[in-house]
Amino acid sequence: MIAALTAVAACTVTGVLLLGFLEHLRAPHALPRALAGHGTVPLPLVRPLAALVVAAEGLLAAALTSAVATGADRLPETLVAAGVLLAVYATYAHRLLRNARSRAVPCGCSGADTAVSGWVVLRAGAPSALALAAAPAAAAIALPAAPSVEFVQAALAGAVFAVLLWALPEAMERPDARERGSRWAHGEHGRA
Repeated sequence: MIAALTAVAACTVTGVLLLGFLEHLRAPHALPRALAGHGTVPLPLVRPLAALVVAAEGLLAAALTSAVATGADRLPETLVAAGVLLAVYATYAHRLLRNARSRAVPCGCSGADTAVSGWVVLRAGAPSALALAAAPAAAAIALPAAPSVEFVQAALAGAVFAVLLWALPEAMERPDARERGSRWAHGEHGRA
């Protein structure tokens, strides 16, 4: 049972990182625009930081995919690295949320103009907790080197959980908040 839960957790974390990476590739200007709007990073560092974040996501997603698919013994360390990165995202989003003072602040996670909310914090925090909780168990089990029924089930369950977590902030966003977020993305945040 622990092996199955660990595999599902690892696949979920992998899926969330892959979705984040693919969204950043699909909408390459969303993260730099959001970071510039947050005002937490000096403007000359916005693009390099955004590129670094996307590269870290991509590399971790690739490493996790490889470790999960091949049963590599580096899975625990990779899960810890993913858990730490996602915890940083959750902490940053929580800080933005606390400082927003009821104004819509774009999260920059995708091209969907999603505003930072508790759901954005949860989208990063839940897989972070999964990754950090699964890492010790991943050291004690060996994921299959060849696809098996259990592996396919874990991969499918992880993919479903990842998609649900990814879609959660947009699904839970209030229509009035979406309108404010859309205005933010199109440079109309100062107009009434």
